[in-house]
Amino acid sequence: MKVYKIVLFIVSLFLFTLCNSKKEEASSRTSEQAEVADTTKSGEELKVVELSRDQFTTADIQLGSFDKKNLKSVVKANGYLEVPPQRKAFVSTFIGGVVKSVNVIQGKYVKKGQTLAVLEHPDFTRIQEEYLKAKDNMAFLEKEYERQKELYKENVSAGKVFQQAEANFKAEKSRLASLKDQLDKLNISIANLNNGIIASSVSVKSPIDGFITEINVNIGSFAQPAIQLFEVVDNSHLHVELNVFEKDWYKVKQGQKVLFSLPSGGDKNIEGYVFSVGKTINPQTRALPVHTEITGNTELVPGIYVHGLIDIGANEVNALPEDAVINMGENEYIFVLTEEKKSEAGKTYIFRMEEVKTGVNDLGYVEVEPVYSLNNKMIVKRGAYYLFAKMKQGEGE
Repeated sequence: MKVYKIVLFIVSLFLFTLCNSKKEEASSRTSEQAEVADTTKSGEELKVVELSRDQFTTADIQLGSFDKKNLKSVVKANGYLEVPPQRKAFVSTFIGGVVKSVNVIQGKYVKKGQTLAVLEHPDFTRIQEEYLKAKDNMAFLEKEYERQKELYKENVSAGKVFQQAEANFKAEKSRLASLKDQLDKLNISIANLNNGIIASSVSVKSPIDGFITEINVNIGSFAQPAIQLFEVVDNSHLHVELNVFEKDWYKVKQGQKVLFSLPSGGDKNIEGYVFSVGKTINPQTRALPVHTEITGNTELVPGIYVHGLIDIGANEVNALPEDAVINMGENEYIFVLTEEKKSEAGKTYIFRMEEVKTGVNDLGYVEVEPVYSLNNKMIVKRGAYYLFAKMKQGEGE
């Protein structure tokens, strides 16, 4: 009996200790939950602002719902102004010579065929003399060829003599054509040469209309053959190679309009269009080259860095005025009316910030998509920054 009482006492003591432990654990959990609730409530209050009736009227708060707007969708890209190869010319000389004069300065506009420099060299005279000699010789060989041809037909002359006359005539004809081609490349007038006027110098002329962008010769220097002497650029058809990121490549099509802007300012209405879309994405930049041409602006120069907005069409979206959206670093918010309270002091309005995602921006409106459901709450379309200032003021207090 005594042993039974001892066992009963031990069991009772164990149950008592266990109950106390559970009560303490429950109390601890309740305390933690209350602390979390207070923290959450504090965070909620940071996004809420309350206005009196007078403040609401003074701030001219305008409430409403989303507007349906056809906003233009654009693809953003960057690039540099460039000149297409057909609008750029490197000017050189066919035969080297000493620079007698330089007739242009950098930045000057020149027409096709205008003289850029004058060169001198004894070879220029030698080629003209050879041309005149070949021309005279050609007249003799042609007559001899015709004479031998007639004799051969009448079986008076041997075939070997006729063949030799024919070969001499054709060889001199080819030589004369080669000399004429050299004179054309040297811009020496064949008409003047046929009249006995031999040029002591030759002109280096511009092959296109455009601006002189580079001059690599001076008076008295020797112009080497096939070495660039001048660069001429036609700015009337500038284009931009934009780099479109691979996430947007499928949106870009030939013929789409492009609006350009310069980071340094300047013309605010630079327009163009897409005339060629690349077929390969650059593995380093993960971007697709898109060639666009600028229209109606000839005062720009190659090499300028530009921003481009490619117009890919319009879509009907939920939109709000730009001033209705508050930008806070990486996040964006709008205000919604959550409650209207009436009291003896008067009517009050309670607003809450709601996070949103924005999209296309056009015509003073911005596409807006709420992160969480707004449950048909009224949206602040005007006065959002006033509410934001009041909310920040409340935080300070």
